[in-house]
Amino acid sequence: MTFEILTFGLNGAAAFPVTAETVIRNGLPYYDVIGHGSESVKESRKRIRSAILGSGFEFPKGHVIQNLAPGDVKKNGTLFDLPLALSLVFETRCRSAAAGEVSCHRSRAVIGELTLDGGVLPVRGTLPCMVCGKKMGVRQFIVPEGNYRHAIICPEIFVYPVSTLKEAAKAYVLDDEVFEDACRKTMQAFTSRDESGLSLRSDRLNDKAMIPDLADIIGQEGAKRALLVAACGNHNILLSGSPGCGKTMLATALRGLLPEMSFEEYFDVLTLYDSFGLGDIIGDSKERPFRVVHRGITAHALTGGGRPVEIGEISLSHNGVLFLDEISEMQRNIIELLRMPLEEKTVYINNCGTKEILPADFMLVAASNPCPCGNLYEKPGACTCSSSAIKAYRAWLSGAIRDRIDIKVRLRSVESNELTRGRGKTSDEIGDIVKRVRDRQLLRYKDHPFRTNSALPRADLFECCRLTDNSIKILKSAVEKFGLSVRGCEKTVKVARTIADIEEHEHITDDDILESLQYRVSYDDTEASA
Repeated sequence: MTFEILTFGLNGAAAFPVTAETVIRNGLPYYDVIGHGSESVKESRKRIRSAILGSGFEFPKGHVIQNLAPGDVKKNGTLFDLPLALSLVFETRCRSAAAGEVSCHRSRAVIGELTLDGGVLPVRGTLPCMVCGKKMGVRQFIVPEGNYRHAIICPEIFVYPVSTLKEAAKAYVLDDEVFEDACRKTMQAFTSRDESGLSLRSDRLNDKAMIPDLADIIGQEGAKRALLVAACGNHNILLSGSPGCGKTMLATALRGLLPEMSFEEYFDVLTLYDSFGLGDIIGDSKERPFRVVHRGITAHALTGGGRPVEIGEISLSHNGVLFLDEISEMQRNIIELLRMPLEEKTVYINNCGTKEILPADFMLVAASNPCPCGNLYEKPGACTCSSSAIKAYRAWLSGAIRDRIDIKVRLRSVESNELTRGRGKTSDEIGDIVKRVRDRQLLRYKDHPFRTNSALPRADLFECCRLTDNSIKILKSAVEKFGLSVRGCEKTVKVARTIADIEEHEHITDDDILESLQYRVSYDDTEASA
């Protein structure tokens, strides 16, 4: 006879079911854990033995074998400690006629790491394990007390927090009704404490005072308008201008414009971060991730990878913003890694024998100088670069990457007469516009799997973005004059749809398509004339 307990393993950002089973035979004392485990799993034997004895349970003296099935899948991490220990405790109890049998719960899962004295430590990946379990019909989880605040976010799951092996053993033998009633009472008690200041906090700096307000940025009205359009439709944007003209400040101010994540987006991001032990970075804040990447980043840090798999900046910006400062100074092979994520919204990792797919639905914001000296857009004579130097500098950003950027904006230094102008609209006021436009898109796409104009697939593009006959003529003329690609035409229409939403137009007007074309061709037209 074997005693089986359901648990879960992690493979990148995804979880998979694992069965912890124990068999005890007569023979010389021997103890081993098998099942294709990593070094941390092999070390669990010493933790389990010490925890069982430290908790006052009997450790069997016979031939003990524990297995993590399926045996052909690599197991990593310490989250198997608790289920293995419980399986051993209950198998030992079942062998004792006086103790009676304990039944295995097929719809109750256990995860957790053990200390040497029988305590239970939090583990990474609680949420992905619960998501996987929910798909399998598992509704009950025993988790470490340190993971409880993350775990209760998962809907339709009963979560029982434990801090010791003894508590876990008592919880596991409860029948379903008593178990679920205890989970409800624990959640009510936690909720009341949560109101007293024990809520899940975020490690991020969410203080809005640290985010620049658009009203405090002098001039650059055209760039502010482009930033509004980008925020409303979740469009990729490139800010190109001379040093000190406000590119980085404008990009940072975008944080104050974006609406909070919906619960589904928040849960998706929190689950992803929790898979890699980074859940506390998100905490209970629904502010969208804003990841800043500088010129020295490596390919591994950008996309992730390794063994075990580590998450990269592209996936860390999922449902948020990836800001590449001084993109033209980055290594070209690093920039080219953005091609597939920008198009497919996923990252494919295939190295060290590891194959993983991580989500990467982000808004790209990039800042760059237009030329080596940075003064190409300034007054005549300010730029000291030759035409060949300008072309070589700008060619660093390949046509494929530029084609994937929806909005390109040229910035110049602020004129002296703009220094005395009054404050414009604040970030809160513009954020209200962004919220209104996003809500309008949510209503329009309520029967579709996407939420924003930038995510419109080709099949639905012209159904959701109807153009007038004259707008079609304008678009065709732009294609002939500027050589727009098919992707470029589609992105122009998507941006025009966002502009129409801002102006509350039911259909795209000529002015909407003209403004969209301005964002599309101005950067490339300058390059052609350089």
